[in-house]
Amino acid sequence: MGKEEFIKIDEDAVLDFTTACKKAGVSHFELLSSVAVSATSSSLYLRTKGELEEGLKDLCFERLSLFHPSMIMTPTNRYGLSQALTLKVMPWLDPILIGSFNKYKSISAETLGTAIAMNAIQNNDALGVLTLHWSDFIKLSKR
Repeated sequence: MGKEEFIKIDEDAVLDFTTACKKAGVSHFELLSSVAVSATSSSLYLRTKGELEEGLKDLCFERLSLFHPSMIMTPTNRYGLSQALTLKVMPWLDPILIGSFNKYKSISAETLGTAIAMNAIQNNDALGVLTLHWSDFIKLSKR
């Protein structure tokens, strides 16, 4: 996929959808994004996600939840060699990712999905933009 197609799918289509949600009265929107996103990143992926998040913030949802996982661990390898290496290496790296580096720990797809669901259904008085990382996913998934 080329750069233009990637941006069209990963940023433009999502912004069109969220704009429609906002117009329809949706007050809380959740986005599965990525750790280390930045609208000024030299990485196309991280920059596109960062630009998307800036666009979502501009829509002024009452509550915007931005999920920033690092590596999402799946039960099986679906993407080839790079994912195979990730599935083997991350369990060895996770224990040394402590303190401010714990946001880079891998997370199982099941735990992340549970955290996203729990965040959506909980009655949370915290309005505005909420950025969630690994430790937040763990807390939410245990509720």
